[in-house]
Amino acid sequence: MPHISLGDVVREHVNRQTELGKEIVVHWGNIWKPLPDGLAVRVARETLAGHTSWILDGFPRNVAQAETTADFIGDSDLVIHLKVSDEESCKRVTARARSAEAEAVWRIRMAVEHERLPELVAHMNSCFRLVEVDASPSEEIVNASLLKIVGE
Repeated sequence: MPHISLGDVVREHVNRQTELGKEIVVHWGNIWKPLPDGLAVRVARETLAGHTSWILDGFPRNVAQAETTADFIGDSDLVIHLKVSDEESCKRVTARARSAEAEAVWRIRMAVEHERLPELVAHMNSCFRLVEVDASPSEEIVNASLLKIVGE
């Protein structure tokens, strides 16, 4: 089952300077901010075309996106919410980003995430089987937990 990170897909479009990547840059600029819902949904729809199963990371980001995408993610039977503390999340993101602005950008992103996440989790729980997983242990431990949940 492929793991598809929508953030990675967006960065790939931007780096390859595809038409979609150029459109993303207009909305995204040089600092992280959420893509408009329509653009985010378009990226997800194009990315998932042809896939029958997947692990989709980082989408949907809000209830509006979730409701708009029911036609292509509606048959999903499981949503996994990976929970991690802000401190651990910041440590992981800044280690991966390796830029002076990484922590400041992360703080902006977390402010947005804290606003939208409770409503999104409640919505996804009402539509799907939602399982919360503690993502603070090592990647190996979290992966083992995820494999147990998806039955592979």
